[in-house]
Amino acid sequence: MPNAAEEYRAGVEHSAAILRAAGFDLVPLAEPIHKAWDLFGVSPHGLILVNVVRGGWPEMLGLQSLGVPPRWPVQTARVIHRYVDKTPWPEVRVL
Repeated sequence: MPNAAEEYRAGVEHSAAILRAAGFDLVPLAEPIHKAWDLFGVSPHGLILVNVVRGGWPEMLGLQSLGVPPRWPVQTARVIHRYVDKTPWPEVRVL
């Protein structure tokens, strides 16, 4: 049975596959951007930041930390992928 860290990592890998299928190139990250963004994608259409969570949605106060990082284009797409139980696809919230 996978532990929480393994489930989180599997969610990040699944979300990365979704972004690649949508035409984004992923920039490898040594650690989350701004302590919140797990994935950073680039395409001819723009930039995307994805936060991957398991279980509940971040609370409203937590969502404030998911703003566009300083000195980033304000049109950067910000998305939360939430995985619940064993569902194969994430629920998505666009910020």
